[in-house]
Amino acid sequence: MLLAGACCSTLPHLAPKRVAFPELRPPYRDVVETKGKFRDDLRQRDIPIHTYTPIGAKPPFPIAIFSPDAGKDRDSYPYLGHAIARAGFYTVVLTHDGDRAANRALDVSFVLDKLAEDNLLDMNRVAIVGHAATALGSQRDTRVKAIVAMAGKRIGLLGPLGPIGPIGRIGRTVSLKDVNDKMIATITAAFLRAWLFDDAASREWFDDAGCGDVLGTRACVEHK
Repeated sequence: MLLAGACCSTLPHLAPKRVAFPELRPPYRDVVETKGKFRDDLRQRDIPIHTYTPIGAKPPFPIAIFSPDAGKDRDSYPYLGHAIARAGFYTVVLTHDGDRAANRALDVSFVLDKLAEDNLLDMNRVAIVGHAATALGSQRDTRVKAIVAMAGKRIGLLGPLGPIGPIGRIGRTVSLKDVNDKMIATITAAFLRAWLFDDAASREWFDDAGCGDVLGTRACVEHK
């Protein structure tokens, strides 16, 4: 199972990577932030959001929805909001009311329903980023094409997802020796660029199983 035992794992014993991590230069420097909320009347539930839009990007924008960990909210991850937006994504960070994974996945689907009403957004390029249970649970929504699931020192990556559930998905797990905000943001942005912008250099790194250096720390890619 992807990310099983992620909290306490050590780095796997893999051969050295043959491909160096790509030098990523975010295509957009500045980001516009807004805050608001969506109201799900059927479930009697408000979903506060914090959005990040890359300045200079041309619509329709691909979408990245971030689902925070328990106890966190829409304002807890500015480094990820900015990093993903600078990679070219309209980025939406949610606040969930409660910790049940099922409710969180429903929040994600409802927000996607609302975003689909905006013709400046590209519903054919949708990614879910977040902590493992919610992110992986969201693969049931057929609009989701890529998933970044975080758990401890491991990041689970799925993409591209097929038209019905995870058909044709390619699974990757990146295990990190050290975890910090910049590392998480860099790996996430590179993966989303690889699969939703078809960035060849980024995809080559994720396709190359093995261990190598990323931003001065050890990172290992396994294929699942």
